[in-house]
Amino acid sequence: MKRATILLCLLFVLTACTAPGQATQDPRASPGTPTTPPAQSTAASAFESSVLLARRGEDERRYEIRLVDPATGRDVPGYTPIIVGKNTQFVAPHILSADGKILAAIESQGQSCEPSAGGTACRASADVLHLVDLQTWREATATLSSGRGWIELFTFNPDTTRLALAYNEPKSSIVMLFDAVTGQLLGERSLDFRPSLMGHSPDGTALVVYGQPLGADPGISQPDPPRVLLLDAVTLEVMWDQPLPSILSGEWCLENCEASHEEQSFAYWRPAVVLSPDGRKLYIVHADEEKLTTVDLQDRAVQSIEFREAQSWLESLLALTAGVAEAKGSLNGTTKEAALSPDGTRLYVLARTYTNGPWGVSLGLQVVDVESGRKIAQQDSEGIAIKMTPDGAYLLLLNHTPDNRWWTDVLDAESLQPVAQLEDRDVMVTRRMNGQPLFVAQTIPERATRLAVLDPRSFDIVHSWAFNGYASWITNP
Repeated sequence: MKRATILLCLLFVLTACTAPGQATQDPRASPGTPTTPPAQSTAASAFESSVLLARRGEDERRYEIRLVDPATGRDVPGYTPIIVGKNTQFVAPHILSADGKILAAIESQGQSCEPSAGGTACRASADVLHLVDLQTWREATATLSSGRGWIELFTFNPDTTRLALAYNEPKSSIVMLFDAVTGQLLGERSLDFRPSLMGHSPDGTALVVYGQPLGADPGISQPDPPRVLLLDAVTLEVMWDQPLPSILSGEWCLENCEASHEEQSFAYWRPAVVLSPDGRKLYIVHADEEKLTTVDLQDRAVQSIEFREAQSWLESLLALTAGVAEAKGSLNGTTKEAALSPDGTRLYVLARTYTNGPWGVSLGLQVVDVESGRKIAQQDSEGIAIKMTPDGAYLLLLNHTPDNRWWTDVLDAESLQPVAQLEDRDVMVTRRMNGQPLFVAQTIPERATRLAVLDPRSFDIVHSWAFNGYASWITNP
């Protein structure tokens, strides 16, 4: 049983057919010019306003991606569902390219399990890669390794011609490079660590990979420090390999490691790691101290600065644990989550400390200037995950408490003033096929999922409908 799984699973909430032609009327056409027939015009309009939805029905027992009307959930006629999993209860990973042209999804036909913290961690196996051209609704597929591995990370290059992904097996990880149109495998490179972040440089020439070795006994022995790797985005040759020995990260057993799980005590340190919007810098907010490490991927340099002002999170952590007997069967450490403003100047950081059980205690939200380390603002928050809207106007904080209460706080990103609070819903931004952004929400499902379209200013629910099973809007990275 992996102690970290409880929190990490909360963050999962999210991501060959031919469509009829989508002809549109030319507004410059003269009165004598033939116009698009009404039926074709209606079909084109339905496509342009539609969105992508991933779902798994309670009775269907398959995971599929559909093109739907966001107001009703009804399928857009002529677009057959893309099936990306059969007889599986796991959520298959997927990603939409930044330009919205291609969808990559992993078909799972079972599960992939590996040792973790003295128990077993299982995920959806990665069996087939689906690449869907969304304008034509045609797909290419590629069979992945038969080693029952799993995939969590994908990244398209800036011009959406190639897709890189990390294929993980119990004792190894491989970066695989595919042609994003044909699905042809272009190259592979083995890694000696487990990647947790991937991205491209702004010019698309380099692939950034951040991660950490698993340790001799994953979840039990302390792993080596994280590393950042720069690979040539075409050949996958190593361009730069930088260990980060100052970053405390990972989960390992501290005490009673041979005893039953409820008697064991684990270290649990998870820094926040964010790639800048321009792909030039990697920001790492230390888990164990008030410090920011910046990895300059262009100049290939690493520097760290201390946060300035106020009582540190580490001091807060010590204050919380003072006079308390050491917990058994618990996590001990701090995790951080962060979002970076679109201009790359501010980090919005959530922190949570663990001293007596799996839920931890929130240390609130802080806003930090990335150049100086100065704390611009801070406030209380129960958030476990943080997102920023693409325009940088709002923060979306997903909250969860031990009594199983879920809600999203919408904050003004400049003032941190509350804009809205949506009970039982996770809020996100998707976009229609015409590229128009759309604020949406979904409940955290048990048996049925309620989905909603929101007003972009008030965040009031404009449309709402239900699906009997798991469903999730597909969003951009």
